[in-house]
Amino acid sequence: MMKKSIFMATLAVVSLNSFANRVDLEADVLKLAKKVNRLANQNADTLSNKELRDVKKHLTLAVKIIKGIGTTPVPPTNPRPIYRVCSQDSADIFQQTFIKIKNFAYSSSGLDMTSSGATQFAQEFTETHSCETADIFMSKSSRLKTFAYSTSGLDMTSSNAKSYAMNKWQSFCEDFPIESEFKKHYTFAYSSSGLDMTSSNARRYAQEKVEPVAFSCGNIF
Repeated sequence: MMKKSIFMATLAVVSLNSFANRVDLEADVLKLAKKVNRLANQNADTLSNKELRDVKKHLTLAVKIIKGIGTTPVPPTNPRPIYRVCSQDSADIFQQTFIKIKNFAYSSSGLDMTSSGATQFAQEFTETHSCETADIFMSKSSRLKTFAYSTSGLDMTSSNAKSYAMNKWQSFCEDFPIESEFKKHYTFAYSSSGLDMTSSNARRYAQEKVEPVAFSCGNIF
């Protein structure tokens, strides 16, 4: 009888401890969720593109686990370190990226810089951005330069179009169809059946329409 009483008492203590542990775990999960939300609002714009993708991947998995459809993540074996700037990456990756950026900066279809200017630009870029950002930068800036220089776009001079692309590529939402949206707004503003503006005013009207949306992605690089 004594043994049975001891067993029941022990079971009760274990059950209470398990309950207390669960309550603590639930409280910790709620605290972490609030902390993640607060930190995301404060620091999301300081993360690199790769870091944002990693955060999104882990948060997506967390949501699946909470919904009961996910699994516990397995840490990757020897994961490649995340480098804040490209110049701190491995020699091979850094040098390949440096050459890529320098060639783009020197090319007439790129930034059309002098050789020394392209070298300096590549140095500055790799010291302030991650290597993963290089392809994104080239894609966005090329597209924005073409849009700004085109007569069906902003119709800027070559130098102004280059400056426009350099100043705005980081906040550009690449999935936004800026070219077609601009053209639609311009056509409406210039048409006699629309706002019947002059060409320059219609272009300014279209620019004011598309830019708040096109450049709303924030500086995440």
